[in-house]
Amino acid sequence: MIIAASTLAILVFSVCLLSQEITGAFGIKFGFSLDKLKVIETSETTDGKPLYMIDPPIKVRLLTEYYVMAAPISKRVYSVWGVDRGLEENECLTRLEAILKTLERKYKTRRKEAFSFFDTNYTISKGSVYVHVRCSNELTDYTLYVQYYNRPLMKQAKKEEIHLKSQQIDESGL
Repeated sequence: MIIAASTLAILVFSVCLLSQEITGAFGIKFGFSLDKLKVIETSETTDGKPLYMIDPPIKVRLLTEYYVMAAPISKRVYSVWGVDRGLEENECLTRLEAILKTLERKYKTRRKEAFSFFDTNYTISKGSVYVHVRCSNELTDYTLYVQYYNRPLMKQAKKEEIHLKSQQIDESGL
């Protein structure tokens, strides 16, 4: 019994060592400088954060657009996205499933379904990084999103954002 338990422990430990950490996506590592990427255009997320369309070092056939989000002062990348628009529902769901299976195999982790009324959402987490994969109903078609987020770098970006906003406040009015 003790031998079986120790063999199981060694096996679990070995599998953990073999699984990869999520360090970035599409050839872009978290913490990489935005200034070193080829930015095609800049837009904003629905909550007003800058979103930079880029030409990534590595492209995935199932995705056509790539974006990053970076901290406002340090310009360090904390989120990397791959997107494909204008899909039929079944095509979007097929691509979503293919990407999820690949992520589960590569990172040796399981997906968790995220609740949504209109979209099909899943999240894969590994350490301080999570990947949000979803098919979003855009009324006339579907959009596939594969969004990688690094939690510690997101926190740093939020601190930088607060610092910038605090500098815009006129102290005399407070």
